[in-house]
Amino acid sequence: MALVYAVGRYKRKNLVENSTDFAPGTTLLRVSYYELMQATQGYSESHLHGSGSFGSVYRGTLNDGRDVAVKVFDLQHQNAFKSFDVECEIFRNIHHRNLCKVISTCSNQDFKALVLEYMSNGSLEKWLYSDDCLLDILQRINIMIDVACALEYLHYGKDPIFQSNLLSYTTSCVLDD
Repeated sequence: MALVYAVGRYKRKNLVENSTDFAPGTTLLRVSYYELMQATQGYSESHLHGSGSFGSVYRGTLNDGRDVAVKVFDLQHQNAFKSFDVECEIFRNIHHRNLCKVISTCSNQDFKALVLEYMSNGSLEKWLYSDDCLLDILQRINIMIDVACALEYLHYGKDPIFQSNLLSYTTSCVLDD
C-alpha cells in the first residue's frame, strides 16, 4: 500500500477550513458521490493521474473551485475494502507537514474514495526522469530531506507505519508549489 506524500517545505494550502486534520472529533468536508463524479468529469481518462493495486487517482475540481486528488478504490479487488479502512485509519492518525491531508471520504456499499489535497507539481518520478522537468541541486536536496523526514515520521513516529514498497516512493511522492 503506497501512501501519497506531499513533499514541500513551507507552503501548505489550507484546502478545507477547520476540517483538514481528519482526527477524532473533527469534521470533514461533505462531498457526495455526485459531486466527485462531476469534479472528475465522470472519472474520465483525461483526469486520471495514476493507478495502483487497489484503485486509481483522479484530479478533480469541487463545486467551490478547490482542486483535489480523488483516490477511487476498485471494489472488485478482494482487499480493496480492507485497504480503504486501513488508509482511513492511517490518515486519521498521521499529522506531518510533508504528508497529504485528507479533505473528505465518500463511501457507500458500492463506492469508496478518499478526497485528498491536490499537489499541482505532480509526482517526484516525473521530475526525476522527465526531460521536460528539471530540478537544481538545492531543490533535489530539499526534496530528499523532506522525503526522509516524512519516512522517519511514518516509521518511527507516535504510531509507526511500515511502508514495504520502497520502489513506489517516486510515484507516491507528489510535489506542492
